[in-house]
Amino acid sequence: MNRGVERVLRRVRDHPLLREVAQVAAERDLLPVYLVGGCVRNALLKGPEGLDIDLVSPAPASLGAALQDAFAGRLIGFAEGVHRVVFSRRGKRVQVDIAPLRGGSIVEDLRRRDFTINALGISLGEDPTDLIDPTGGLRDLRARRIRVGDPQVLAEDPLRLLRTGCSTRVRHRRNHGAGDPPACSLPRACRTGAASGRAFWDFQLFRRWPLADRHG
Repeated sequence: MNRGVERVLRRVRDHPLLREVAQVAAERDLLPVYLVGGCVRNALLKGPEGLDIDLVSPAPASLGAALQDAFAGRLIGFAEGVHRVVFSRRGKRVQVDIAPLRGGSIVEDLRRRDFTINALGISLGEDPTDLIDPTGGLRDLRARRIRVGDPQVLAEDPLRLLRTGCSTRVRHRRNHGAGDPPACSLPRACRTGAASGRAFWDFQLFRRWPLADRHG
C-alpha cells in the first residue's frame, strides 16, 4: 500500500466522529468495529470530508444503543439485524448504520459484498493504515473499474443492480454487445441529480466506470 493511501486512512481514522465512535465502543467493550463499504471507497476517492458512516459489528444492537446514549440520538431497527442511529451534530443530521458481522470474520463479511470496490474495510480499534481488502477492491478502485465481488449477492438481491445503476448497462450489453447505454436511458432522478446523498454519488460512479466482463 502506498503512502498516499496510508495518509487517507489515517485521516479517516482521525475523523472526529469516528474517533468518538471508537472511544464509545472501547469503553463499552464492543470492539472490534469496522468502517466498511461505500464510505471507505468514497474516502479513498475524494477524502474523508464527506464521510458517510457504515459500520459492521458483532453486536450491532448493543453498539447502536451505546451510540444512541452517547450522541443523544434515535435508534431505529431494520430487517436483517441492521440498526441506524440518527442524531444532530453542529446543526446537521448524522446517520450511522450498523450491520451485523457475517461469516464469522470481517474478511468473510467483505467477501460477501456485491462489488470489489465496496468490499473495503478499516478497523476502528487497530492500525489505521491497515486496509482490509480481501477481493482486490483497491486495485479496481485505482483502475476505476467495477468488478463483481460475490455473484450470489446479486442473484439474491437483483434490486441492488438497479440501486447502483448497473442494471441498465447489463441489459444494454446483453442486447447490443459492448459499450454502455445512452444517458437518456437512465432513470431521470439519477440523470438530473434528484436522487440525494450517497445514492446519487453511487449511481454516477457506477454509471461512468467500466463494468468488468468477468468476476475474479
